[in-house]
Amino acid sequence: MKIIVILLFCAPAFCSILPFPKSMTVKGSPQHIRYKDGDVRVQVDKFLGTLPRLGIDESYDITIRNRKIFIHSNNEFGYHYALTTLKQLREKYPDGFPEITIHDSPRYKWRGLVLDVVRHFMGKDEIKKQIDHMSEVKLNVLHLHLSDDQAFRVESKIFPKLNKANSDGKILSHADIKEIVEHAATKGIRVVPEFDVPGHVTAILSAYPALSSTSEKIDPSHAYGPHDGALNPVKEETYNFLGQLFVEMGMLFPDEYFHMGGDEVTGKHWLANTEIQAFMKKNNMHGPEELLYYFTKRMEEIITRMGKKMIAWDEVLKEKGTFNSVVQIWRGPKFASMGMKKKMPMLYSYGYYLDLQLSSEQHYSVDPAKELNLKSDPDNLWGGEGAMWTERTPEHLLNDRIWPRMMAVAERLWSPSHVNDPKDFYKRQFELTKEWKLNPETKIIEKIRDDHKKLAVDEKALYDLLSWLEPGKFYSQHRYRKINTDTVFNEFVDFLPSESMYATGLSWLNLKNPGDQKTLYDAFEFWKDIYERNKTNKNEDLLSLAKDMNLCARIGTEALDMLKNKERPGANWVLERKDNLSMAIQVRAGMRPSMVNLIEKLILEVERKHSR
Repeated sequence: MKIIVILLFCAPAFCSILPFPKSMTVKGSPQHIRYKDGDVRVQVDKFLGTLPRLGIDESYDITIRNRKIFIHSNNEFGYHYALTTLKQLREKYPDGFPEITIHDSPRYKWRGLVLDVVRHFMGKDEIKKQIDHMSEVKLNVLHLHLSDDQAFRVESKIFPKLNKANSDGKILSHADIKEIVEHAATKGIRVVPEFDVPGHVTAILSAYPALSSTSEKIDPSHAYGPHDGALNPVKEETYNFLGQLFVEMGMLFPDEYFHMGGDEVTGKHWLANTEIQAFMKKNNMHGPEELLYYFTKRMEEIITRMGKKMIAWDEVLKEKGTFNSVVQIWRGPKFASMGMKKKMPMLYSYGYYLDLQLSSEQHYSVDPAKELNLKSDPDNLWGGEGAMWTERTPEHLLNDRIWPRMMAVAERLWSPSHVNDPKDFYKRQFELTKEWKLNPETKIIEKIRDDHKKLAVDEKALYDLLSWLEPGKFYSQHRYRKINTDTVFNEFVDFLPSESMYATGLSWLNLKNPGDQKTLYDAFEFWKDIYERNKTNKNEDLLSLAKDMNLCARIGTEALDMLKNKERPGANWVLERKDNLSMAIQVRAGMRPSMVNLIEKLILEVERKHSR
């Protein structure tokens, strides 16, 4: 069924540029350019010679005419993006360019990726690799999540006990950080650190227990999810410690922004601590939220004295009170609306969590302004960040978890809002994926070669089955397998691409087109054949998934027959098939059939046709 991908994704796109430019015109046929002296002319108005910073001009123009290329930018950062675009154009037009005019600048000034290097450690070389990919799609902020319950990941010379506050002994040295920051700067990318307080601090408390809100012994955690451990917000010792630590960390990261976290504080240890309760009563605080507000104001004072500006997650938003800081929205439009009312600068991450294993189209459909029912971008909506939390993602799986789906976030944050056709995006994403030589199937193929004999199933049969499966979405995988820092990720679900491009391609077919109908019928027969060839599979979950796929094929065939022949379904057909499909959608071994949404669409189309 690879023919489906070939037909739908390899069809010529208007252009292969991703993210798509603000303005672009193409005329005429390609003409050969020899790239000799004088063929490429560059005008950079001013060389700034500085590190990248927020709000710097990133615009550029490209004009290709009469076999000559003209590049203009106001500074070296715009020039860098012009070269990135030109590189993509050369992939589209390898033998010469038609007449092309591009005027380009970003929609948002903050276009980032959150990279969690705590839950699973990521070394400097892997981080630099991600920086290179980010640069190719015009992202300009790498937000490094550097401390959490499991580890503190940056060397501290002031508080050396932090260097052992992890379960795997891995940290980034000062030299590593310097190398990462310098490499990012050459790509026009800022590096913003996050040290999460007052929650997500089990690792810190294991090294310095005097800062804790409880007398319980605390060790670096092997578990994931919110923890009750929290810094004691009523001790001056806490703020002295954080003041010194943040100054040391701030010296390593020259960017003017510093993220203090502030998320998922359970408040349990605060409520159980008599000293803290007395402080709250004395200061007329009515709950943990008000105490978090107090702590966050103290953090803002510390970070401001460092000559930096604070960023925090949206838990710090309160109906009363505000901060002179940036708020990062991760819990949805409700909290973004609160930020809007307070006119606080905002970064949007809701809908951009890559660890949820959603499709590129789902991320692509999230437009920050439209999420707030706004027709244009307000001044305080600075942009957004995709987020790669790594509980389920060790270093060897990182690249396949981020890319190519992060391309969808990159285009949403750079391109104008009217650039929103997912089918066109997928074509350009497919081309760029080939250029980058991304091949997420490599690891699953190796796993199949290792396991197919002991499963008593043909290698090709197992490959075909897995090609039509996808990981469970959101956090449904948690119900299948509890994980911690010691989990070895070597199961089939761990190597599956987050999105089956085969199922995505089928979802765009025109149900009224005879050729597309035939493609669907062929797919249904292929799914049935996959089931027949996997009947010997000794893995009960995989066999059940093959049965689910066979069920989807039978329902799809019935539905398409009715639509094609204009037949009316039986009295209970729609209800029964919806019940059948609810069984097929179950996540087994962390996986589910990728075509469930397509079959649901066919059932609903039958229902719609005959409900008039």
